[in-house]
Amino acid sequence: MLSFTLLHTHLFCACTMPLSFRAARMARKDLPPLLLLMFIAQPSSAKGTKRPPAEIIPSCFPDGVAQAVGAPDAAAEAAAASAASAASATSLPIDIAFYDTRMRPDAASMIRAASRITSSASNSTAARVRFHAIISKQLEPSLFQQSLPGFRLTKLVIPARAQCLYDGMKRLSHGPGPQYLYKPLLHYIMPADVRRLILLDTDVVLVRDVADLYHEFDQFGTALLGIAREQSRLMEPLTGTNGGVQLLDIQKMRASAEYNGLLDKHATGKDGRRIGYLGDQTLYTYLLAARPDLFAWLPCEWNRQISAHFGFHNATVHECPRRCGILHANFGPFKCIAWSMQANPSCSEWKAFAEALAEPLSATHKCPKAQRSERLKFKPALYRFFADCCTPDGLVFDAYGSRTLAEAEAQKAQALLRPRGKKRTSKLFSRNNTST
Repeated sequence: MLSFTLLHTHLFCACTMPLSFRAARMARKDLPPLLLLMFIAQPSSAKGTKRPPAEIIPSCFPDGVAQAVGAPDAAAEAAAASAASAASATSLPIDIAFYDTRMRPDAASMIRAASRITSSASNSTAARVRFHAIISKQLEPSLFQQSLPGFRLTKLVIPARAQCLYDGMKRLSHGPGPQYLYKPLLHYIMPADVRRLILLDTDVVLVRDVADLYHEFDQFGTALLGIAREQSRLMEPLTGTNGGVQLLDIQKMRASAEYNGLLDKHATGKDGRRIGYLGDQTLYTYLLAARPDLFAWLPCEWNRQISAHFGFHNATVHECPRRCGILHANFGPFKCIAWSMQANPSCSEWKAFAEALAEPLSATHKCPKAQRSERLKFKPALYRFFADCCTPDGLVFDAYGSRTLAEAEAQKAQALLRPRGKKRTSKLFSRNNTST
């Protein structure tokens, strides 16, 4: 039986966040000045000056010692462990959440994204899926239940300690950043029967069985969270994260005083850094640098990002050697790609879309909503990096055209082995554009 829970949607480019002016300068050729200024994490009020360091405030925990969530209950934990060991790994629920804290949540986008997930899943997987929607605490769930049939609705009501952590981090963020900072606190919010959670933006398109993504939890080891790399270099020298796809081991997060202590360090201001514009993504980047053992890297195929506003000049961050699992349309003018592909993610449709990118926009050709120059830049990038972000139909296994799956995978492997450089790029783009 299907059910769903609602979380916050990234309506802006929930994509890349420069951590410094140095990183911002790296993007000048690809990012319009106004947008560039909007993304800078620590804006200056004047040349050579920055925001003052954050005020250090008291800890959210007694005596400054972080604690796990809730009081330990040995009997309950033993019963849960026994039930988990008795249950087959293929019978446990797959909890998937969308998140929208606005006063008018985008139920239509959640329905589209959820329908795509169930369509890609096998019958046995679909029977295990529970969809969640997390909404503002000011809204009444019963008013939205009709528009979100089958979803489990959860109001964003958090206990006092979690509110303290959130308030402390919120003061270090700006723009839309604060609304994303509830995500690292979901272990305080999700229902008790949610042990593991796949958290998705609604601008993603799943093109493989969600069970394959859920299996990534089995690779966690000591990790609490699984997240993909930001597919740009703008967070250097740190390794950036992208929050569009998150795997949260809610049970481990609840039990980890260490994780809560890291959140408290940032909330109190003792870390000394501001979180900035993208909220959870920047916070995760900081936490990852401090405690990499608490994070698991999701393979690149599970968050293929159309970060068109930063260009596609660096193959090292855009190429992925394995078949695409999720396409993430995290660039504003290209978000319509997600809506279109959620309706029909077939490789035949993806190929037709690629071929039409150079055509003028019209009443029947409305996507992407970008200038022709941007669409022309994206066309070769689509062929090179995103051709297989679709569901095979017949002999069409990617946007290149008709071939067997083995041929499609062989061509991708060959492309990755070729020497890098402008000459290679030019030839590859030419072949992609003329492929049938």
